[in-house]
Amino acid sequence: MALRYLLDENLRGPLWAALRRANALRNANALEIVCVGEERDLPLGIADQDILRWTDENGYVLVSSDYTEASHIRERWSCSSSTR
Repeated sequence: MALRYLLDENLRGPLWAALRRANALRNANALEIVCVGEERDLPLGIADQDILRWTDENGYVLVSSDYTEASHIRERWSCSSSTR
C-alpha cells in the first residue's frame, strides 16, 4: 500500500511538482500525493477543519507549513482524547 500524503495549498508549486516527478520516475508508486486544489472535494480555500476531516476519512497524512493548521490539529486531538 502506498503512503498517502495531502499537501496543503501553501505547498503547491515546485515541491509538489518535484515529489510527483520523483515518484513517477521511480515507477514504484510508493507515494500517493494529492494537493489541495487538485481534488473536487478539496478546493482551493477550503477550511482547515475540512482538510483535517478529509485526511482522517481518506487515510492521508497532511503536510503543511500553515501555522494556523496546528491549532486546529491540537483542538482535534484534545477532543479525540477526551472522548476515549
